[in-house]
Amino acid sequence: MEKFKYSDLLRRLEGFDAWLIGMGLTPRPNDRVHEAIKILRKADEASRKGHETGIYSDIQPGDWFPIIEALEAHDVFTAFQNEPSPAIAAELKRALSGPIQPVDENPKNRDGRNIWFELALAAEWKLRGASVCIEEPDLRLVRDGIAFLVACKRCHP
Repeated sequence: MEKFKYSDLLRRLEGFDAWLIGMGLTPRPNDRVHEAIKILRKADEASRKGHETGIYSDIQPGDWFPIIEALEAHDVFTAFQNEPSPAIAAELKRALSGPIQPVDENPKNRDGRNIWFELALAAEWKLRGASVCIEEPDLRLVRDGIAFLVACKRCHP
């Protein structure tokens, strides 16, 4: 597994907004991914200060989930940045909706995180060498000439 410093992730995500714009989407500074990137910047700053002072107190327990989403954003961007697919653009538009924290989800606003899960899973497979398409039912994975249709579902309390 590849290890990243916060600063590495931030540098690799620099083209994220340009990618969205290239697909006809408007970056919103308060969507889930952009809020996650803000938390990643905060973590990077705390890490740099912590190396000097030994105190890393700027990172709060509520910051860890957005940092994971920033890592997923990195994977989605890395996997699909050279595929200006209308299907990916449509899924990204949906995926960037919804509340920042999962605790604030309800049946009316959880679509974004559900779609984000599909994109993150597709990105992980693609980064591991699989051929992945975003299509119904959710994903089409081709591995060793065998096609798998995958419907992604998350459990909701």
